[in-house]
Amino acid sequence: MDTFPNIKYLTSFQEKNIKILNKKESSAGYPMVRPSSTINKKSFDLSFQNVTSDDKDILDSFFNSHQGEQFQIENLDPLRNDIFVVIFFQDSLDWQYTQGKTNPWNVNITLREI
Repeated sequence: MDTFPNIKYLTSFQEKNIKILNKKESSAGYPMVRPSSTINKKSFDLSFQNVTSDDKDILDSFFNSHQGEQFQIENLDPLRNDIFVVIFFQDSLDWQYTQGKTNPWNVNITLREI
């Protein structure tokens, strides 16, 4: 299984625990809620700042060749050394360009554990 590229410009990430709920309303109007599974999944919002054009090309290439496919991401938190099997949870990479910088590219990437 392929591994997400190790780009050193990861400036921050947000980790979310997700447990999807099935929500219904009874005929009497009372809410009925139950988890759709017993397993919690994680979602990761990665923020890359000041990325070089070469590393932008690496991320673009990886996104284009792995969108809709599972891959591994390692060592987001260096204190835990976890490995997660994830997919891209977005339709595009929306790059932002900052003029006048040596490393001008910024992007946010959302991954979902499967």
